[in-house]
Amino acid sequence: MIKAKKSPVFETLFHQYNKNLLSKSFSQIKLRNDSIFNSTKPTLFLLNHSSWWDGLISFHLAKTLFSIDSYAMMEDKGLVAYPFFKRLGAFSIQLQSVKEIVASLRYAEQLLSQNKGVWMFPQGQEEHLEKRPLSFKNGAAYLIEKVPTIQVVPITYYYTFSGQQLPYLYIHVGRNLVFSGKTSSRKQLTTMLEAIVTKQLDQQRHDVIHHLTDQYNVLLTGKRTVNELFQALKKRKW
Repeated sequence: MIKAKKSPVFETLFHQYNKNLLSKSFSQIKLRNDSIFNSTKPTLFLLNHSSWWDGLISFHLAKTLFSIDSYAMMEDKGLVAYPFFKRLGAFSIQLQSVKEIVASLRYAEQLLSQNKGVWMFPQGQEEHLEKRPLSFKNGAAYLIEKVPTIQVVPITYYYTFSGQQLPYLYIHVGRNLVFSGKTSSRKQLTTMLEAIVTKQLDQQRHDVIHHLTDQYNVLLTGKRTVNELFQALKKRKW
């Protein structure tokens, strides 16, 4: 497996580049944060995965919202193609090899045992935003079993255009999940995590569709689009 080789200087420079890129690419990014985050505990961030943007959004959240040293599990072919992600805390997982999966999970376990944060897309691959049910691999359940003090933060991303030229992104950071003592079997635990993240994502979709988004605050505002400029001109009766 490919281990992370973090560079604080590179992280700082990339964060500014990434923030500018997101601002140019989205109308707005909005956030609902229900977590009571404890930065002294090992943290597993569980996310749905439906877009190429998910990794960059997660990096932005890690740098702006959570005060914990963060690492991210990334498919090996992506990390080989873009090795600079190692310097941002990415490490590889190869889903076609049981040996490599075990090595990656043990590496993640080591990081969590040092009270680090690990970001994981438990679906294992990018899937359509509306595909149901969400199907998780067993890696998250493995880490919960191995690190008894772990806190799990479910995060869901919902993308929509909302009538604008550029998309909106709604981010829901759910309540922390804490597991004490012996949990269910690994398969049962995986099914429970699937249900929790699916329910959160479906509620988020409902709220966005029906404009029930008062609990979301603006995290990042992009540049004005052509559509917004036309609307502004229209109001001025041009």
